[in-house]
Amino acid sequence: MRDFWVGCYAPTGTPSLRRLRWSPGARTLTSVVDNAALTNPSFLAARADGRFLYAVSEVETGEGAVAAFAVEAEGLRLINTVPSGGRIPCHVTVTPDERALLVTNYGTGSVGVFPLDAGGPVKGLWSLTQLSGSGPVTVRQEAAHTHQTLFASPTLALVCDLGADRLFRFTWSGQRMALSLATPPSLNSLPGAGPRHACVHPTLGAILVANELDSTLSVFDASGRMTQNVATTRTDNHGTNYPAHIALTPDGGFVLVSNRGDDTIAVYRIDPASGVIKRVGYAAAGGAWPRHFAILDADGRGGQPWHVVAACQRGNCVTVLPLDAATGMPGPAVARLDVPAPGCILPIP
Repeated sequence: MRDFWVGCYAPTGTPSLRRLRWSPGARTLTSVVDNAALTNPSFLAARADGRFLYAVSEVETGEGAVAAFAVEAEGLRLINTVPSGGRIPCHVTVTPDERALLVTNYGTGSVGVFPLDAGGPVKGLWSLTQLSGSGPVTVRQEAAHTHQTLFASPTLALVCDLGADRLFRFTWSGQRMALSLATPPSLNSLPGAGPRHACVHPTLGAILVANELDSTLSVFDASGRMTQNVATTRTDNHGTNYPAHIALTPDGGFVLVSNRGDDTIAVYRIDPASGVIKRVGYAAAGGAWPRHFAILDADGRGGQPWHVVAACQRGNCVTVLPLDAATGMPGPAVARLDVPAPGCILPIP
């Protein structure tokens, strides 16, 4: 069995943080814990030992918040909340040294550093890095809109800025609890691409980016040079589509991208020597608007079988799709659970 957390844009009074359990033998998806309420916990992160869970509260007006929870046998216990330092916080990550949280404020285009107490609480804002820039899609790129912060190494953080069409590069110092611009300071996406989420290949060092505004997947090599830019949708798709999340299979052989609108998971094979990607195909997500997904392995260490768990926000459901390790293709959904507006999936080791 594998458990995972789900953060939801749930209606007021409805639990918005839930623990679900996938039983591959029985092919059942069940709710284990749903006793925590937080306004729009749109992204989740946890320490490696799983004892503490962190979430951003993505509110549309005013300043957002960051919350810390203790994971207990009875469920989640709220420890504390602090202001996020900006509007519409949409992403949170624990630094590799587990000394701090980095919180990405989409609305104001900033990244905040929040120290972590050894006992679990998140401390108040330590520093705030404000980004700037714009792009040609004026209704979405009038200013910086930071969407994700991820680590390419223990000391190198990447920030996807949808508004500026750039992936900013920062050096992280746990000793100083500080982000400082690296050299070069950024990787440049194509104009109007809108980089949303990215992932880093563990052996090739390539950075793969899902671009929300033009429905493309960009590949940068380890030197920061863009080597490929391919569509995430089928050539006959002329409808509205917004790529959301991107993730590698546990062996690094495939990369998957979720498409909101097309409601598919796009699959690409990665050449292990050259890093060149080639489209394999598309799989139905099993629900509308797959905002986020995670790849569940059998044991937390890459063991098979693999499954894709998708948070289908507008479908108000979480789906489970078997993932073929040989082809990288998800099969039809084998389980579905009604969940109000799920937005994020976080596997529990």
